[in-house]
Amino acid sequence: MALLSHQLLIPADLAPTFESQRTLLPFDTFRRGFAWYLCPVVVANKQQWVLINVAFGFVQLVEEDEADTIANAVEKAVFDAIELALPNDREQDNVSVSFNPDDVLWHIAGKMPTHVGQQYQRVEKALRRCNDLYQVDSALEKINTMPLAINDRHIVPEEGFYGVLLELADRFRDYRQTMPWWRQLWHMGTKKIPWIDL
Repeated sequence: MALLSHQLLIPADLAPTFESQRTLLPFDTFRRGFAWYLCPVVVANKQQWVLINVAFGFVQLVEEDEADTIANAVEKAVFDAIELALPNDREQDNVSVSFNPDDVLWHIAGKMPTHVGQQYQRVEKALRRCNDLYQVDSALEKINTMPLAINDRHIVPEEGFYGVLLELADRFRDYRQTMPWWRQLWHMGTKKIPWIDL
């Protein structure tokens, strides 16, 4: 079944950092799934990275592991963001979002949407005052609970991001409880995912 995948969007000037690690495609349009802008930040005079979700402005820190590549750390951060936002009581219902690194597409993006740029400015300003990763986590938690103007609506990034995953879990539960078994079997055979395609 085609689960929701991820698009990573990086500015053209950052392409050399990643082109030896991943295939970078030109950006054409947002696809179904989750889109993230990868943004460089400085914490205590050290280069770090954050991901900003395009739909909700949710911010996730990329925690680098010296034994791994930056690209792998970025993909792990995307998966961690999804896992942490899943409904606690229904992890088994997470059959909507792919955790396969092959389902992460890397793109060279142009201009950021206005709300992503505003969220990036908030992040940069907050992180200037941070001396360690503990303070960074605290600052990002606060930013994720601050309303952000997106297309003339004010959305709390954490509520929007967590909410969409809860809605997917609810849809899947409803599908499993109400759809006849033979229809579910047919959907599996035809690779249809009605709880996502609603």
